[in-house]
Amino acid sequence: KIRLEQEKEKNARLRNIEKSLAAQFPDRVDELWDWERNEDLNPAEIPAHSANFEIWLKCPKDGHSWRKKPAEIVTSWGRSKTSGCPVCVGRTKK
Repeated sequence: KIRLEQEKEKNARLRNIEKSLAAQFPDRVDELWDWERNEDLNPAEIPAHSANFEIWLKCPKDGHSWRKKPAEIVTSWGRSKTSGCPVCVGRTKK
């Protein structure tokens, strides 16, 4: 019975990893993840469609950072193939 529970937990963790930012958008995470500001957060543990919290991303053009909910940023990544940077798309001023 304990083995069965352990196996279920392992499978649940693997399913979560498959749904993570790192698994679904590996190139974008490599390019844009702000490791310094995200501190202990790991993109392999962040659900790609989470709307519960914000993550830090870093602009590949000039290195500034911004915060966004994963569910919001993956829309940019999936549809328009842009970085989602609000400065580069002209939504905010530097």
